[in-house]
Amino acid sequence: MDNHFNKKKVIRILLISSISLLLINIVAGKYFTSKTKNELNKVSLETADKVFLQSLFALGISQEQIKTRKLLKKTEVKSYVLKVPGDLPIPNILVELKNNFDSLNVKIAIKEKNIGGKTLINIFSGEDELISAELNYDSEIIRKGGHVAFVLQGVSNLDNDKLSELLSAPELFGVLIVPSKSNFAFKDSLLKYRKESLILLNDENNELKYKLDAGYSKLRLRASLKSIVDDFQKSVCVVIDENSDMSEPELYNLLFEVFKVRSIRQLKYGDFFIPSGTSIEEKLNSFNAAMEKIRNNGKVLILLDAMEYSAFLPEIVRYRKIGYKFINPSEIIRSLDK
Repeated sequence: MDNHFNKKKVIRILLISSISLLLINIVAGKYFTSKTKNELNKVSLETADKVFLQSLFALGISQEQIKTRKLLKKTEVKSYVLKVPGDLPIPNILVELKNNFDSLNVKIAIKEKNIGGKTLINIFSGEDELISAELNYDSEIIRKGGHVAFVLQGVSNLDNDKLSELLSAPELFGVLIVPSKSNFAFKDSLLKYRKESLILLNDENNELKYKLDAGYSKLRLRASLKSIVDDFQKSVCVVIDENSDMSEPELYNLLFEVFKVRSIRQLKYGDFFIPSGTSIEEKLNSFNAAMEKIRNNGKVLILLDAMEYSAFLPEIVRYRKIGYKFINPSEIIRSLDK
């Protein structure tokens, strides 16, 4: 009886011991694997510093606005004092840092010392502090960047889904439209989506109500012009295609006279910058060259095909980050005579 009891007891003890050892091994394995993984994924000071500075440069903060300082007893920590341009909200810097460090094993601690004033940032990897930065606004520093307005043509070539996607985009731009019954209704959609309309006068003005023909009498032309002005009075300007009949001297002089009396701004295709090239890549290169020319607060009106606009959006985001302003065409058009 005693032997049978002892055997059952020994088996039970061995079974419990085996299960305990198995659990210990599993837990220990997870712990040490996790710890080893965290150790392996630790970010070096060099990597963190590179990502930090690249994030600042991507926002148009110059090297002159970034000063280093020494921290007592923290020789392995990079410490900075930043002068933040007055036109750059500090939350934008925080978002950029978060996005760029997102794939790295770091923790970013943020402390705002004063509302709208000094902000402290500390970046850690594991228990190690890598970067310490003090951010201070300097209202006298404004980032250099031009003012850009896009005007899109060929919108009528888009299908309904593409058109809806384009108009729903939060970007500001204008749309070049020819006077017609369909565009009379379309202009209200543009206003609804906070987009501007610009009226294009060329040889495509075929609807009798709006048609302009060099062979028409002045009385007939004035009637067409009155219809255009009355029906599209919320458009920001008139664009005259100089390669059409609109450039015929008598007709052009009448257009100039009518629009001047009504204080309607007239532009030509030549007043726009049109990215050159046969491929999107070439046009983007042309666009980037234009951006460089206006970087010191210059202005440019860009005429672009609506089908190509989406390819320019990543560049728009990049330039906006460093201080360029993408605005409505009317803002630039108003400044052309100043």
